[in-house]
Amino acid sequence: MRGEVDLHERVEVHRAVWASRVTEESYRDVMRTWPYRTDLDCVLEAPDGTFAAYVLCWYDEKNGVGEFEPVGTHPEHRRRGFGAAVCRYALHRLQEEGGRQAIVYAENEAARALYESVGFRRHTRVVEMRKKR
Repeated sequence: MRGEVDLHERVEVHRAVWASRVTEESYRDVMRTWPYRTDLDCVLEAPDGTFAAYVLCWYDEKNGVGEFEPVGTHPEHRRRGFGAAVCRYALHRLQEEGGRQAIVYAENEAARALYESVGFRRHTRVVEMRKKR
């Protein structure tokens, strides 16, 4: 992503993927948050120039670890390998920057299958607990 130049397209793909209410202003807030880096905010453009898939990699240089959050593919571009392609690109960029490890959290089987297809392996599981009021 090239900062303000791609901001509108970045917001649009995020909204399409997550049915989110993110705005350009709220995304600017994300961009001002440590350790956000424009050069690790990766997108894949479809042949028509729209953003088809994306990965935002949050890189902790001190520990050499990158976290992929969020990861998404526009509904009109799913099942074409775009999600895997942008994840592989983000992993490559992370390695170029000195990253030694990447983590991602998967909430469903389709997401797990995507991440495993690009080399992620299950490490742990999260058990969510809530207290009723």
